[in-house]
Amino acid sequence: MEVESAEVLFKPVVNVLEGEVGQKGDPLHLRIFDATGQEITAGTEPEYALTVRKDERIALELVSESYSPDWTVNLHVEIKPVVTA
Repeated sequence: MEVESAEVLFKPVVNVLEGEVGQKGDPLHLRIFDATGQEITAGTEPEYALTVRKDERIALELVSESYSPDWTVNLHVEIKPVVTA
C-alpha cells in the first residue's frame, strides 16, 4: 500500500563547535519560518510537526541567533514520523 501523506516532526539544532576536535558546544537559538515568512516556532531545540504529502515540496527557513564569523557551527536536522498510539 502506497502512503500519500505522513505526519512528521522536524527538529533542527545548530551547535557551536569548540576546540581542536570540534566538540559540540551550546546550541544556538533558532527561529523557523514557513514559506509565507510567518514564524512557526523558536528555541535552542525547536520542533515543528507537519504533514508531508507525496510529490509536494515544503519550504522552511531557519534563522539562527548572531554568532562570530570565526566560529564553526554544525546544523543537524532530524525528521521523524509522528507515532500515534
